[in-house]
Amino acid sequence: MDIQGKTVLLLGGSGLVGMAVARRVLQHAPGTVVISALRREEAEGAVGDLLADGLPEGTRLIAEWG
Repeated sequence: MDIQGKTVLLLGGSGLVGMAVARRVLQHAPGTVVISALRREEAEGAVGDLLADGLPEGTRLIAEWG
């Protein structure tokens, strides 16, 4: 997967499958991962969980909802 330094958008990224995909994507050191969900609490909760796992250097996470 050639996503190093690129932006990845995960629709439904706060769910069970979305979180598993996010963890796999983060192993490839993307520049930005956008986690989307219907509700703010879900998106921010997912980002918090992923931050607790640790991120590759130079990768940032963004929560989006709506």
